[in-house]
Amino acid sequence: MKKSELDSWGSKLLRFVPPAWCSVGLCGLAISGAVYELPRISPSFKRIKMKADLRFDPEVGRSGVAPQALRGVAAEYLLVVSECSCNATFVPSFLADVDRRLPIRVLVAGSEQKAATLAKVLPKGIPVLADPQQKRSRRLNAVFLPRGYVVARDGALLWLQADDNLTLSKAYQAAEAQCLDKEK
Repeated sequence: MKKSELDSWGSKLLRFVPPAWCSVGLCGLAISGAVYELPRISPSFKRIKMKADLRFDPEVGRSGVAPQALRGVAAEYLLVVSECSCNATFVPSFLADVDRRLPIRVLVAGSEQKAATLAKVLPKGIPVLADPQQKRSRRLNAVFLPRGYVVARDGALLWLQADDNLTLSKAYQAAEAQCLDKEK
């Protein structure tokens, strides 16, 4: 393969950058047994890409957005988190900070084992689901993690966290204020 062909192919490859929440960056490309180094994706580029990916968020109010496994008996706050072990610290402290008037469910974008580990440190009654292939996370467009959603019984999306700068507690409080005030 000629260098000009590789440059052309490489620029096409860079259009398919992994989602902003993906911790795996592109660092090399293997073609015909040779490895060509590609530049690492800068954090500022990832942030720009993440902001652009927000345009693919599901429409608030549209029913059937959430997969069947994510639907509860009433409107619930769905917290999508990564499989990072840091969540064993952050999520329990978040749960201690909020009053939980809106039921909470946690979706781990990772293995069953990581979800089970997180479930052990959470208070009883907080359902934890695993999403090993991130199909549910992608359907919800979880371009940054953790990200919060409010899902109705019919799968309708009632609220989603649009700002990645919100803390877990602030995101929950915003969801709670918007969704519980609508019921009154």
